[in-house]
Amino acid sequence: MRGLLLVCLAGLGLATILRPSHASELCPDQQPQPQVPANPVYCASLLPTVRSPHLLPLSEYEAKLGDYLGQFCYRDVASGWKTDKTVRDTGPFMGTYEDGKWSGQYYGTHQPVIVWYSPDIYAWLKTNRPESDPPAHPARSRTARSW
Repeated sequence: MRGLLLVCLAGLGLATILRPSHASELCPDQQPQPQVPANPVYCASLLPTVRSPHLLPLSEYEAKLGDYLGQFCYRDVASGWKTDKTVRDTGPFMGTYEDGKWSGQYYGTHQPVIVWYSPDIYAWLKTNRPESDPPAHPARSRTARSW
């Protein structure tokens, strides 16, 4: 009887592993062309203004910043811009288990994002947040305490 139970459990596990996936084959927002700066000369002309917001009235600065972002000027890897290693969520995902089923709700402000770091910020991060000494995670520190 025990052997039959093990065979049934193994078969169930195999069926779970081999069932077809229902994930989308393509990302619905996938772009066919690379999203890189289209006009590097124009991007270079915007950089001094974007780096000095105090030089313009807010509405004019926002227009220049919009151009800078819209032209993907920040995606200039050759100039030292870096990305995070992974895509970041913009809010929590809450999972619940009810009536034998898992369900979840995403509470982000918008879709997940890729964070880009300017050369200055990246240099600051490398200097002030060395990989050899990561900061302690407050939640882990609290849960590790014995009361």
